[in-house]
Amino acid sequence: MSAEPNVIFIIDGTFEGLMSALFYGYAHKLHPQNIVDETYQTAIGDSPVIIETDLGNAERVVRGITDKLGFDFYKGIYTACLSDSEDKYIHIYNYARLGFSDGRIAQNAIATECGNAVMKMSAYVTNEAHFLCGFVRFSMLENGAFYSKIAPKTDCLEILLNHFCARMSTERFFIHDTNRAKAAAYLGNRGEAIIIPVEKLPPFVMSGDEKKYKTLWKQFYESVAIKERKNLKLQTNMMRKRFRPYMTEFEAGQD
Repeated sequence: MSAEPNVIFIIDGTFEGLMSALFYGYAHKLHPQNIVDETYQTAIGDSPVIIETDLGNAERVVRGITDKLGFDFYKGIYTACLSDSEDKYIHIYNYARLGFSDGRIAQNAIATECGNAVMKMSAYVTNEAHFLCGFVRFSMLENGAFYSKIAPKTDCLEILLNHFCARMSTERFFIHDTNRAKAAAYLGNRGEAIIIPVEKLPPFVMSGDEKKYKTLWKQFYESVAIKERKNLKLQTNMMRKRFRPYMTEFEAGQD
């Protein structure tokens, strides 16, 4: 797929910014060699083009993708954009171009570099969110809401928010992504679900009974284990070490 040598689109790092870049590329018949966010340091020979995020243009592109290529194609590129891959933007951009060129058959274009990359990124994000749905541990706050910390590699808060909204529909809860300093917040029966920067939230004060509950949970976790069948390798495969720092049963100082 041809691209202009050394042309680099610089976006704000959002999915809407990427869709704005796609609109710009078609409108100006100029397609980039790479797409980066605002933290990128340009090099000698680069021809940077700063793309302003335009929500209207982004929505037109999304509507074009869903109409021409279907919702599954859109869901795949949106999920891939939540990954931590450095080259995700250009792969998604090229995959969308391939879709506009070849139609829905592009969804099976796993043999292409962009198609293969997008499918792998999307699967990685989905798998990590799936793991976290089981590994999130909530603590009760003084005000009766529930609070959890996570440190995912991917930006999967939105997927987790949708999951827990369906399963804790009457509760208030917060899921704090420490890697990105933002939180998913659900306000229970009021039905408000948002993702906001952590600094905009009030201080979290744990319930006085929370330490007791954590101790009881850890004792339960240890009591159901069968010492003779302990398999640390299997435990690591099923419960990755990077998920453990905020899991109650692995916290220190709970006894």
